[in-house]
Amino acid sequence: MTDISQQRRPHAAFHLMPRASIVVLLLCSVLVPASAGSGEGSSKGLPVSEFEWNSYFGHRNGDEGNLYVLMASGFMSWPGFGGPTFADDLAELIEAWIEAHPHAKVIPVSKTSFDDAGAFVYCWIVDGTDSLNVHLVRRGACQSDRMLFMTSKDDLLIPAGKYEQFQEKVREAELLAMEERIGVWALREMDSEYHWKKASQLKAQERFREAIPEFQIALEKGYLVSLAWSEIADCYDKLGDYPKALAAYDKALEEPGVSLQLVLFDKASCIARNEGLDRAVAWLRGELASASDPLDVYQTICTLYASNQKPKEGADVLIEGIDEYCRQKGIEFDENDQIMWRGTTEQFLDVQSLKRALSGVGFLRLETNDHEEAMQCATRALSIAQHILSTPRGRTSAAIAEAGDFDCRILRGKIFIRRGAFASAKAEFDHAKLLVDVKHRQGSRVEQFIDAAYAELRAAFPDQKVTIPSAPKKLPRTYFPEAPDDELRKLAAGDDPENVTPALLELRKRLEAGTLSDDVLRQVIVDGLSIQEDVGRLWQPLYGILIEHAWTEGILTRGQVSTYARQILAGFLLDVSYHQRLRESTVYVSLEAEERIGDGLWYSLSGQENSTGLLCEIRFDKPKLDETELDFQRDEFYDPSSQELRLPQGSFGPGFALKISEPLQPGNHRLNVRCHMAIKIGPDCGRYPRPQGRSRTGGDMESALPPTEVLAQWTVELKGEFVVPDEGQPSP
Repeated sequence: MTDISQQRRPHAAFHLMPRASIVVLLLCSVLVPASAGSGEGSSKGLPVSEFEWNSYFGHRNGDEGNLYVLMASGFMSWPGFGGPTFADDLAELIEAWIEAHPHAKVIPVSKTSFDDAGAFVYCWIVDGTDSLNVHLVRRGACQSDRMLFMTSKDDLLIPAGKYEQFQEKVREAELLAMEERIGVWALREMDSEYHWKKASQLKAQERFREAIPEFQIALEKGYLVSLAWSEIADCYDKLGDYPKALAAYDKALEEPGVSLQLVLFDKASCIARNEGLDRAVAWLRGELASASDPLDVYQTICTLYASNQKPKEGADVLIEGIDEYCRQKGIEFDENDQIMWRGTTEQFLDVQSLKRALSGVGFLRLETNDHEEAMQCATRALSIAQHILSTPRGRTSAAIAEAGDFDCRILRGKIFIRRGAFASAKAEFDHAKLLVDVKHRQGSRVEQFIDAAYAELRAAFPDQKVTIPSAPKKLPRTYFPEAPDDELRKLAAGDDPENVTPALLELRKRLEAGTLSDDVLRQVIVDGLSIQEDVGRLWQPLYGILIEHAWTEGILTRGQVSTYARQILAGFLLDVSYHQRLRESTVYVSLEAEERIGDGLWYSLSGQENSTGLLCEIRFDKPKLDETELDFQRDEFYDPSSQELRLPQGSFGPGFALKISEPLQPGNHRLNVRCHMAIKIGPDCGRYPRPQGRSRTGGDMESALPPTEVLAQWTVELKGEFVVPDEGQPSP
């Protein structure tokens, strides 16, 4: 096997770089003790002479796995989104500064992995009190945002105090560059942002009276209007002009697209500071009647209480909101705190915010030592997450679906620790770690959360051995081109998500090149059909592409073709919703399923699309609504009882609407329908593979095309439930 650890060259990205080119209260803060910026880094730095610089990217001799960069964020261009704005002389400024400071040092500030071959290392270049990073901002070569973290500063390799001093220096430098209108601040397209950034820098320096007119100019130019009004309001509040602050917040709330919870919280906080917490809560409660989503307002009240050191009151209010929300939406939980899942689109959307609210209450109840209610909230939120991940919309592997939600698992683990249940607590933390390992939950602090959780477990049970599950081993990309065919097949069929996709990609590449052995291809087909059948396994469309390509080359048996067709659709779900508008009542029905098929993006060397042109025919029997049989409304152009869809759809969802003569009574209703499914193939089905040349079995591929035929057919009985709200309220 090739030793890939030797003779590593500079990362390829280095050579592609251009020469020029709510303050939110974290309810889950109990997860990790505050330790941001405590990491130690060398303040002496590395000699700049050891680096080769290409504009703001650097390569250090002997450190080929890392790409050093002079900016912390926002320095990459992405297809369709353009790139950051830099002055034309950015590269020249960097080159001249380094030439004038030959003894400067490169100080690593943070490190972010971007693939298995290396990482971005954000760095400063300094020579005594002189800083290249500050110099670039002062000359207007880039904005100060490029030098500052957009999210967390927890992964600093230097003391937090040094970073905060640097922040102040770059902001001062940017304000001077803006006042002189040099560099990027001389560009016409930066005019609106100029006033916004200048106002923001003035506000950061507590020069509130000077900041307000700059924000107002940004408003006139239509730049971040609702946020500008909020900033103006905050400035007035800091100046002690309470009436003008309230008026500005009201302006922000009137703007379309406003971040409602953010502005509500900011205004309520302003009221609390000036008139007291009770008055602020009363104002927020007054907003409930007109809110499009009252749960947002309840969460804002909860956050306001919690930020004023009243977690119990905050949790009580949010529980009140959750109960009201569940009543209005018809959401129920059983005696085991499992959601009574209907699986409708309406419910799928409704439970997203409910899950977050339940998780937030759970952490607050933990803080106030109400462990029983904390566990109930965590279990209910976990139940929602597990159902979401098991639906066709959120389909993932069975293990990830079982793990469900990171925050809920951490919370439940902490509660089990307090109950003295070691094994249960560890199992919860192991589930949480799995979500991090497979990158289902990402973020700069999740690994700290996990480490802190296991540390708490060890401290609580010093006599118990805590074994932390190892993360899946991610093989380097250079491994796959060198691996034997059968080794790739085994990796593709495995459960390690880090290696499945690259293994399948390499198999596809070899199949296209004609170098994949027939024996391995036949075993890949067997593996793919087995995974396709097991709905607990995450389906990889690349398997479908390989199977379909083998099909067009005559390698699949007749039985394998039928099996593949029969397993293309899985996890059927009947999505039913009820809408009442004046005198008209309608039940909307949609059949959802997960497509376990190739994604249709395979192209052969001849340039022809090589995915199969499959057709799904669906016939619906007359549905029954609460045991009453209903008929479809047909016309000469459309018969909803019989529909055809080409596959893959990307989002499988044939359906129909039923008009109801009389409004339905409030409460739960059920709709039953029998569906007859058939998968067809052939020229009459639309897109159908017409590969050129001869198949591996020797026959002429063009003449081997069969007529339109049914590959698989079956019948499914489906039930869907929906709720008609009380008090005659139409559903959303």
